Amino acid sequence: MKINEFGKMHIPMKFTWEMTEKCNLNCKMCYSRDCNSDGKKELSTKQSIYLLNKLEKENVLYMFLDGGEPLLRPDFFELLPLITSRFCTWLSTNGTLIDMSVAKQIKKSHLNTVFVSLHGSNEKLHDFITGTEGAYNKTINGIDALKKEKVNTMLSCQVSRENIDDVEEYIKLCKFYSIKKINFLRPYPLGNGKQNYEKMALSASEYEWFTREIANLCSKYDMNYGHSFGTQNHNCCKQAFSCDSEGKLMNCPYLRFLPRLGNILTDNLVSVWNSLECMKVREYAENNIEKCAACVNVCECQGGCTADRILGNGKDRICGRENIKYMRNSYVKSGYPRVDLELDIKMFLYNTRTGKEYALNSLSTLVWEMLDVPKTEDEICNFFGKAGIADSSKALFEVKKICNLLLELDIISVNYE
Repeated sequence: MKINEFGKMHIPMKFTWEMTEKCNLNCKMCYSRDCNSDGKKELSTKQSIYLLNKLEKENVLYMFLDGGEPLLRPDFFELLPLITSRFCTWLSTNGTLIDMSVAKQIKKSHLNTVFVSLHGSNEKLHDFITGTEGAYNKTINGIDALKKEKVNTMLSCQVSRENIDDVEEYIKLCKFYSIKKINFLRPYPLGNGKQNYEKMALSASEYEWFTREIANLCSKYDMNYGHSFGTQNHNCCKQAFSCDSEGKLMNCPYLRFLPRLGNILTDNLVSVWNSLECMKVREYAENNIEKCAACVNVCECQGGCTADRILGNGKDRICGRENIKYMRNSYVKSGYPRVDLELDIKMFLYNTRTGKEYALNSLSTLVWEMLDVPKTEDEICNFFGKAGIADSSKALFEVKKICNLLLELDIISVNYE
């Protein structure tokens, strides 16, 4: 089945592959440690190549390489060129294994973006959170090597009571290293995080304060940022799918506590994605928002994060505020994994030049960003002009066509005129 058979079936465009469960750190809030996995196995090189072939045939566009620590796989650099030649590829790493040699290999692979986990601006704080002495210096060295090789690098920081007072120093450090964007992530009561959640996770009022704080500080230091504790975080369930290190399918890595949905090696990805069992999870928030009926924000947040809603017995534990305008007024890209406009444009141009038959699919991802940004015809035309479409009538035609596709695929729920 081809992606351009508009509307015939809902297709996941993004895929998270947990390449391994092995990790050289032991972070206090790690959601993947000691969770519901069926063993400590990982796919062989041969099985991994089969996975990549299958995902390409299913028209997956974006690949997010996660772990554990992906760089611990001995065949990582054997697989990486095969991945980056087929997908817009992101890598999540703790950075401790990256030296100049590794950074050069990453640069050579044309990997799109590296997300490095850094949880504090100083050695004492980061090493405490990661449970590993010396982790900070190794991660900083990794960031420095990536920047010297001009690898597109962003940072991820898991927010907790241990590091919220460090945020200004953290942003200043990111500015020093010319980091393009910081992603502030919420913790979940899973893995190591389960035993540390009540002690370290923020309350709703603390999230409100922190959201204002990062909005003000990132404006002060001219830093781009995103966070996973705002509205619209239900969108990730509409866009992405994932598998664990054994190839067993999950709606989302944060939903790893639920039974697996199948196996990427033996099952048809699109069939599993469209199965009743999978759709029940994907549409959980929409079908279970009776407790949110009186909230003025329910149409926007749709009940919040599905994983936290299930873990919280029907309610995302960081909602419940009557007024969260600060989240709407601060331009924050949310969702997991969320595509950046610049990366979307690069991917669209790449597919167009190479004649990939799913180029329109790549262009459609621009619409997710466009729904937040342009509001007038001039803004839309300027937006698509950046992607190489100079003709205004063609740009508006593409907007209408692709929005209709997204409506049919149930990826967006309202018309955008």
